[in-house]
Amino acid sequence: MKLRMTIVALGLTAVWAMSQARSQDAPKPKQVDSRKQLLRQLDSPVSVVGRRMPIQEAVGQVAKQAKFKVEIDGNGFKFEGYTKNMSCNLEIKNQSARLALATIIAPFSSLVIATDAKGESLIVTSIRAAAKRQLVQVKLVRARERWSDVMPTAFLDQLVKQTISRLQADVATTADFQRNYRRAEDDAAVLAFVALIVEDVQPESTAWRKNANTVRATAMELHATASKKGRPEFPPAEAAIANLKLLVAGKPIKNPPKALPFELDPLLPHLMKRMNQAEKTVKTISSSTEITPKQLESLRHEAAWMATVANALQMEGHGRSDEDSWLAHAKQLETTATQLQIAVSPSDLAVKIGKSCAACHREYR
Repeated sequence: MKLRMTIVALGLTAVWAMSQARSQDAPKPKQVDSRKQLLRQLDSPVSVVGRRMPIQEAVGQVAKQAKFKVEIDGNGFKFEGYTKNMSCNLEIKNQSARLALATIIAPFSSLVIATDAKGESLIVTSIRAAAKRQLVQVKLVRARERWSDVMPTAFLDQLVKQTISRLQADVATTADFQRNYRRAEDDAAVLAFVALIVEDVQPESTAWRKNANTVRATAMELHATASKKGRPEFPPAEAAIANLKLLVAGKPIKNPPKALPFELDPLLPHLMKRMNQAEKTVKTISSSTEITPKQLESLRHEAAWMATVANALQMEGHGRSDEDSWLAHAKQLETTATQLQIAVSPSDLAVKIGKSCAACHREYR
């Protein structure tokens, strides 16, 4: 009897040990980066309209629509003589929560937006209170203060015009679309990305800024149509092109698509294709014995595109922007491409751009 109980005990011990081993070998659930998720929610579209609206109410509306938690730091406000009931006049329609918050706190120079220690909620507080509490401030503006620093408005307008013109040709007939839908997929992604830039820059930058979010949503619809497996449908693509032409002319469209939060990651492969084209163009032109004025203009436009994408790669909450090596590669490319736009002798910088791209691809491809 004693022997039998010992055998049973040993058997149970072995089963327990095996179950423990299996549980250790089993893949652990992936940890969600709370702060990164929160920053992505800041790209959700929101609308807040009102006169003499208390700042607490305005921020609360943004948080409710973008679905994140927010705290108004009353003690932090007192540091600067502010109150939660300070009023603001707002007409924010289909803009990102990031831009909405920037607009709300803009009249109060000592206010900032920060995240709590776990990165699970936003805190509206003062600069001094954020420093005292050791909070991590959120950049409400993108990696640079203005996108137009890296992409001149004239080039942006030309890029949009060329992209829509190429899309029109690729979606002229059913046969054209069946033949060129992959290129249309890439161009739609580029247009969606450009619309984000127009959303972010100052209102005077381009005539269709009020339609920027709808342009982005329409371009993403076209991108989804062209991305479908099998034979993509022609009528929705044709309708999207017609709507895009109206929107970039500053006109409204019937039944506009729902505003979308910006997601950079799904667009990256398509932006990188355009980046590779830009690199080849820069390399070809810079190696010429004599560079014509037209070639120089083309080179500067391609350099502007490269600087703009490199700038986007540094956006908080997107891609690998939390990795130091990724940020270093992106910053190097942005700096060199920006210098190339004003270079008198571009050959050395073109070589430097090639090396910068190659180094990043070695690490991340």
